[in-house]
Amino acid sequence: MEQKNEMQLFRLRSSRGAIADGYRLFLSSFRPLLRATWIVAVVYALAAAAFTKSYIAMMPQLLIMKMQHLTADTAALTQLGMNMLPMMAASLFIILTTVALTGCGFTAFKEHASSETISRPAHWYGRFEVKTWLRVFLMMLAIGLFATLISFVMGVVIVLSQKYLGALASSLLVGLLWLLFFAAYLPVAYPIYQYMLTPGARLWKTLAAGYRTGLRHWGALFVVTLITSIITAMLTLIVELPAIILGMANLNSQLGTLQGDPAGMPDYMGWMTTVVFTIAGFIMAYVNLSALFPFYYLYGSVETREEERRKMVSEGKTTTDYSNDYK
Repeated sequence: MEQKNEMQLFRLRSSRGAIADGYRLFLSSFRPLLRATWIVAVVYALAAAAFTKSYIAMMPQLLIMKMQHLTADTAALTQLGMNMLPMMAASLFIILTTVALTGCGFTAFKEHASSETISRPAHWYGRFEVKTWLRVFLMMLAIGLFATLISFVMGVVIVLSQKYLGALASSLLVGLLWLLFFAAYLPVAYPIYQYMLTPGARLWKTLAAGYRTGLRHWGALFVVTLITSIITAMLTLIVELPAIILGMANLNSQLGTLQGDPAGMPDYMGWMTTVVFTIAGFIMAYVNLSALFPFYYLYGSVETREEERRKMVSEGKTTTDYSNDYK
């Protein structure tokens, strides 16, 4: 019972505690999560493998076009566009399966928040909650609009800075703006979880109100984002290293073939590369899924602190100092 209480959502935690408990929950619940999401993970892996193979097939052709100054050749551009179609289709499947995988994660979070457990699905094909997937899709659209706005502003700044400032000043200005945008984006993580885990929550209203709460806990969000990103990057490097090596070998072989050299890769490397890319994609699906769990517990900690703050305000004992909350 004590162990179960330690893993409950709404409990005060430091940033380190949120990260540790998040990964601990993921590892302890991996088997039911695997059973619930393996079909989505397989589709994600196949889409990632198809995207990577299409990219490897396209890049040598693009390099040859640049070397031979064929970037304005209509026939060459048409052929390049045809070769990009599989990559675009694979990208669409990656986006859709990412939405589904994220939805599966929040389905598990909702169950854990109410029962303090993540149960094994009743069916071999897993658990599918279309409503949760749709909420994830709407949430990602909102984030996409925010990212599009940032990209537009950055594009305008880059053009103007290159026109009126020097190269060094332009680079420094763009770098500073990226840091400012990153700092402004961090508080969005809190209302995302609030929207996904609160029944009946409205997207834009929750984002607007929750953003102010996220600002009050910016430091904790930064620490959890930084550490989780480092862990995810290290796991990605380990998982993707064989795929990266094979990808570079295939890329060099394709480039040599387009230049008239004999193929330097054995015949079996084609299907072997596909298998390696697929396995790496399958593992990466769960690496990315695991990154959601520390923020789940950070959300619970923020909710608990905000509830305490509301009680203090009602009692006339309010404070705005959050510097020691997450140590």
